[in-house]
Amino acid sequence: MILKNNGTEPLSHLYVLCVRNGKGKYLSIDSLPAGKEKTVNLTLQYGQSDLTSLRAHLANDMAQSLTKEGLFEREARAMVKTWDDSWFGEDGLRVLYTLPRQWTDRVLPLKISPAPTQVTRVMVGRAEMITPSMEWDLLKEITRYGEGSSTLKEQAVANTRAIGLGRFTEAAIRRLTSKMPNREFNQSAWNLLNAMGQPADKKLASVR
Repeated sequence: MILKNNGTEPLSHLYVLCVRNGKGKYLSIDSLPAGKEKTVNLTLQYGQSDLTSLRAHLANDMAQSLTKEGLFEREARAMVKTWDDSWFGEDGLRVLYTLPRQWTDRVLPLKISPAPTQVTRVMVGRAEMITPSMEWDLLKEITRYGEGSSTLKEQAVANTRAIGLGRFTEAAIRRLTSKMPNREFNQSAWNLLNAMGQPADKKLASVR
């Protein structure tokens, strides 16, 4: 994976996080200068942690990063706690990073009167990633779902969940169907997404 900073300001305290099926792994990058890129190798076959342990370690590391950006420790930990379920617990591949103060002041200008002696503003960005391999795996499962028996359809649903796109599966399907003007394929894609949202005892009824 290649991370590239297309902005005009450096990014700092980047965390690349992958969560899948109750386990995950993350790595940290201190900084990424403006206009530069960095190759990241997040090998999931080795060094994965159970989700409870991973979330605790990541929360601690990110709280320390926010403290370095100027927050008090209790502020930093409270800020991180608000993300715990949606940012650390959901399946998917994402990059978390602190935004430069210049960006924050430019995009979200703040004026306080009377002016305080000091203002600390820390914003954290989140970018969800859909890799080519994830997209390819999703394409195969859509094809399997469209052409398979009831058993294969259930397998396609399970395999699609295992890809790790989480709630961004719909976005990935929209991207795929926009590039493939095939009515049958597109119908299979949306049928698969619908089946993923059904309880186990309703799956067969949804695919007949």
